[in-house]
Formats: sequence, C-alpha cells, structure tokens
Amino acid sequence: MTRAGDILNLARRLLAIGRVAGRRAEAGGVRFLALLLATLFLALGLGSLVAVHAVYAGKEERRTARTPIAPAGALEHAPDATMWLVGADWLEDERRFSVVYISPRRGDAPLPPGLDRWPAPGEAVLSPALRKAGAGEDIDHRYGRLAGVIGEDGLDEPSEWLAYVRPRDDLKPDRFIDVVTGFGPPAGRYAGLEPGSGRQDDKPEWMFQAAIVGMLVLPAVALLLVAARTGSHARDRRTALVAALGGRRLDRTLIAIGEAGPPAALGAVVSAVAIAAALLHDFHVPCTDYILSSSHLRPYGWAAVLAPLAALLAVLTVVAPADLAPRRGASGTRPHRTSRSTWLPRLAVLCPLAIILAVRGPDLFPSDSVARTLTSWAGIAATVLTLPAAIGVITAKAGNLLARRGRAHGLPGTLIAGRRAGAHPGGTARLVTGVSIALIVLMQAIAWQGLFGSQATEARETLDRVGRGIVTVGARGDVAPTAMADFLARARDTEGVLLAPPGSAGLRQEQVRDPVRRLCRPDRPPSALPGTRGTCRRTDGGPEAA
Repeated sequence: MTRAGDILNLARRLLAIGRVAGRRAEAGGVRFLALLLATLFLALGLGSLVAVHAVYAGKEERRTARTPIAPAGALEHAPDATMWLVGADWLEDERRFSVVYISPRRGDAPLPPGLDRWPAPGEAVLSPALRKAGAGEDIDHRYGRLAGVIGEDGLDEPSEWLAYVRPRDDLKPDRFIDVVTGFGPPAGRYAGLEPGSGRQDDKPEWMFQAAIVGMLVLPAVALLLVAARTGSHARDRRTALVAALGGRRLDRTLIAIGEAGPPAALGAVVSAVAIAAALLHDFHVPCTDYILSSSHLRPYGWAAVLAPLAALLAVLTVVAPADLAPRRGASGTRPHRTSRSTWLPRLAVLCPLAIILAVRGPDLFPSDSVARTLTSWAGIAATVLTLPAAIGVITAKAGNLLARRGRAHGLPGTLIAGRRAGAHPGGTARLVTGVSIALIVLMQAIAWQGLFGSQATEARETLDRVGRGIVTVGARGDVAPTAMADFLARARDTEGVLLAPPGSAGLRQEQVRDPVRRLCRPDRPPSALPGTRGTCRRTDGGPEAA
C-alpha cells in the first residue's frame, strides 16, 4: 500500500474512533442533540439573513418595475399612453389596499407588469391574495367582471392586495388623472403614481436582520459553546492518552471531528433541505401569515445554499480546537484538586452591569434613535453571555455552604451534592444556559411582536374610535381661500379639520380661515392622530378633535 493510502486509512480509522467514542461517551446523546440543533439553527439563521435581504431587494425591484413613467413633453407627443388614477379601498375590519383605474388613451397603450392583456371596459384584475381575503365580501364582482389575476411579476410579494380596474366609461384626461407612457424608470420613482404603500409601511431591513441575529444566530452560537464542552471530562482524558501515545495534533483533530461531525452534518443536511424547499416553492413562514416568495430568493440562491456549509464549518472549527490540548488535571495518576475556571467569575461580575445596560441603557437615548435599539440589543446579548456564568458561580458558593452543613451534621448525601456543585461551576453554567437563552428569546419574541404590531394596533384602535367617516383631502398646488371655503360649504354635514404635517411649526392661526372651524396649534402637545403635529381645537372653545 502506498504512503497516501496509509494516510487515508489512518484518517478513516481516527474518524471512526471519534464516531464510536461519541456514541459511548458520557452525555453523548445530549451532546449529539446539542450539536445538531446548534448547526441547524445557525444555518437557518444565516439563511434567514440572506432571505431578508433577498426579499427587500426583490420587492424594491418589482416596485420600481411597475412605477409609472410620466411623459417628458406634451401629451400630443405621447399618443400611446395609459390613463392612470390611483385610488384605495378596504375590506371590512382590514387594512386598505390600492385600486388603480386604468384605460388606454389610444393606440398600443402600455400595460403595467402582471397584466398580459387589457381588461375590457367594466372588468377588473385582482391579486390572488386579495381574492382570497375578500371572498366573503364578493370581491370578485365589486369592481365589475373579473378578468383574471395579477401575475407574480406585478406584485411586490405574493401576499400583496392590489386591484387594476378599467371603468365602463374610460378615463378622460383632466387634472386629477395622470398619463403614463411606460413603466420602470431607470432611477428614482414618482411619488403618488405608483400603486401600493409598501415603501411607507415596511420596517427598515436592518431591524429584521437584527431580530434574526438576536433570536437565531446568537442562541445558536451560545448553544454551540455549551455543546463544545458537554461531557468534556472523558474527552480530556482521552486527549491526554492519545497525546501520551504519540498522537499528533492532526490525529487528535480527526478524532474530535469524527465525534462532532455526524450531528453537525445531520443538522446541516436538515437545514439544506429547508433552504432548498424555500428556493423551489413559496414558503409560508411558521406562526405568521407571511409568504416568502421563492422568486425573490432564487437570485441569492448561491448565498443561501452556502449557509449550511458555513454553519457546518463553523461548528467543526469551534468544537475541534476545544478538544485538542489536554486540560489541567486530565493526566496523571495522583489525586489532585479540581482546577477552577478563571474566566467564569469574571463573566459573573459583568452580569449585573449587563442587566443594567439592557434595562436602563436605552433610556439614555431618544425613543426614535437607532442607538437606543442597538444599546438594548447589546445589553441583551451581554446578559445571554454572562447570566449562566453568574448562576454557576452563585450555585458553586451555595454548594460550598451545603457541603459544610453536610459535614457538620454527618449527612453524606448533602456533603457529596455540595462538593460536586462547588467543584463544577462550569457544568452548572452550561446546564442553565439553554434555559436562560430560551427564556430571553421568548421574551424578545414577545417584545418584537409588540414592536412590529404596536402601530397597527394603534391604527385599529383609532379606526374603531372614529369609524370610516373620515376622508383625507389634499390639494395640488396653491388653493385660494375662496376655493377652500366653497369646497367646505358644498360638503354638507361634515366638519373640516386641518392636519399640519411635521415641520409646519410656522403655521399661524390667522392662516386658517373660518370655514375650517378648527385651528391647528403647533405649540400644543401632539394629538392622538398618527402623522400629525399639533392639536386642533374648535374656535368656540369646544373639546379637542383628537
């Protein structure tokens, strides 16, 4: 047999030794499961980071592709154009959605993405998600005859609600109706023309990335560190024996890989199957109503596929060096004192500081500051790392007290339990790490749910309080006070309210005429209506509008 064959045969034997040792080792089953879950969640976390970026990039690309292009010159120079009017509608007790009224001006008018033909007058094309959500309200016939569904390339994501409607009497050019000569500007967008409100409703991408890091990646890393030293006493003695027999560093590395490789590989395979399924088919995210579009993820498929491999390599890179060098006390035949960890008490001392940072640190920054959120996450991450160490050190101190009590009263069971708890604070820390991480992740999941749903909850409460009897009216350009007065006079049985946008602190009361009947006072506290600044009061001193 050649030298290369001898090397390969030796490597296979060393890997087999590690695999058999892993099955028969103390706490071998616990370590196997811990390594499997660490690899699985680390791979899913890395894949989720890729998926979040892919979704944001894909949605923005489709929104840009369906953004209307206004004519550069006079309308006579754009005979092949589309008449375009963006409206809105809603389902009972549900969020609103865009309804776009379209009709060809003349000639070969451009169609928005997602439509393969022009609907006939009196026909509508709806998104699949809107048809499903509005089935109980006969949404298929609300705008006329159903002409089909919007294609995937015309929706920013599969769950979007959107409708294109061609009126029975085609739209005519006037000051309220826009003319569109195409779709998909090379750069920028035209505010007010594009359908949907996703750009205003979406949270920033970094918030979802940070949520994944905090609830998947960091717990997986902590679980990996715990798994690396689970049942380490027997492995330390085996490492010392192999080193005493002349085993090289490479030999010890192969044995460690043979022990940790099977669970890590199994976790990587399971995560690869899940990622492959998301690449091939739209994936319904568990515990949510969100559907991950496979078409968004496919352009980044190479990065998503590399996530399981990266997780596998990370696990082996952490676990193998942890078993290489013999630990103090793992060799020799004479009785010895158990070596104590020096880093565990140091982490325990930092635990109160980490908790203070997580609880009180965000208060040092404004509520809308990014630094406030980052400080909170830094405190939570520090608590995850230091809390198990603090519990381990406290348990060790309590174990020493328990051992003294057992010795004083002649209780052998109490003595042994106390001595063991006092001698192995690291084992206690590893034992409680999983529980503490699970509790922190659960609390973070509840907190994030409240963060993402707070605005929707406030909007629904406002809607329940004021009903649907409010119409927001905006003017294009300057409007004369007489025109405003005439409009309000013709709007009978209504009451006008002036909503001052942010940055309008210079608005004076005398700028608001009597027909409005309410004055915006920017110097007063903010009202309860979202998006407004100042408080509107009746001129006769009545109750506030908010």
